[in-house]
Amino acid sequence: WWFAVTIKAKPSIYLYLIAFITMGISIEFLQEMTGYRYFEYADMVANTLGVFVGWLVSTHLIPKPFRDRVIKA
Repeated sequence: WWFAVTIKAKPSIYLYLIAFITMGISIEFLQEMTGYRYFEYADMVANTLGVFVGWLVSTHLIPKPFRDRVIKA
């Protein structure tokens, strides 16, 4: 547990953006493997746009005092 105390840096927001975009793309490939779901490029684009819209809303439309209070909780 000692190493968790020594590292104070939080993961970058860009790391989360990349992770969620990768997750959306991966889900599309996994859907094709099920046999009853379909792989679509449009879904990948929609998932990626959803990640960016969520990021924009959370960083620009939510007031900073409220955003800081939620993040600390």
